[in-house]
Amino acid sequence: MTEAAEEVRVRNTLPRDFPGISDLCKCMYPDTAPWSANELSSHLAVFPEGQFVAVYGSEEKVVGMCASLIVLWDDYQMLDNWHKDVLRHLVTGDNRDCH
Repeated sequence: MTEAAEEVRVRNTLPRDFPGISDLCKCMYPDTAPWSANELSSHLAVFPEGQFVAVYGSEEKVVGMCASLIVLWDDYQMLDNWHKDVLRHLVTGDNRDCH
């Protein structure tokens, strides 16, 4: 293996990264369900340029991830409880008020 193959690189998330993201989430947050393939696919569909993974070596083992969301501020008043809707979605999967 070359030295470059053993580096950690950050790149945009690809569907092939989903199992590695799931494994990472299970390891880091054992009491929380990991992101599902459907959720990760949705992130890629809505905001692909905001989804990242850190991968290690030539096998590109996922060692980190970042999921960014788009919040449409025009849909919220500054004092709205939008964060409660987002938390409800993250905890229960209820997405009736999430965009």
